[in-house]
Amino acid sequence: MTIVCNVCELGKSKYKCPECLISYCSLDCWKTHKSSTTCKPVVYRQVQRRLNLVSAAEENAESTSEDAVAKEKLQALAESDELKDVLKNHELREMLIAIDKSKFPSQAIQAAMMEPMFVEFADICLKIVEPPAE
Repeated sequence: MTIVCNVCELGKSKYKCPECLISYCSLDCWKTHKSSTTCKPVVYRQVQRRLNLVSAAEENAESTSEDAVAKEKLQALAESDELKDVLKNHELREMLIAIDKSKFPSQAIQAAMMEPMFVEFADICLKIVEPPAE
C-alpha cells in the first residue's frame, strides 16, 4: 500500500512525524507540518476526535445517532492494554492513518477489512465498545 504525503497530497510518503505519525514526503512538507498546530500525539488525537464526536451528539439530542459511543466506552478503548498491544503494529497504524486521511473512508475501511490485522483491531474495538451479551 503506497502512502501519499498527508501534507502536500502529491508526493509518495517517505517519512513519518514521530509525534503524530502523519506521513510526509520532503523537508518542505515537514516544515509546513511542524509549523501547523495540528501535530499532536496519535493516541491523543484519536481519543480527542472521538470524544468531540460524542460531545457534539450529546449536545444536540435531535441528531443523536445509534452509532454514538458513550464517553466511558471511549475511555475504555484508550485504557485497553489489548488494544494498545495490537496498535504496536506499524502496518496497522499506517492503515488507520490512510483511512483517516481518505476522501472515501467507507471504501478504505471496506478494503482494510480484507486484512486480518485490521479485522483483529476492529474485533477488539467492538468487544470493548459493545461487549457480547452474557
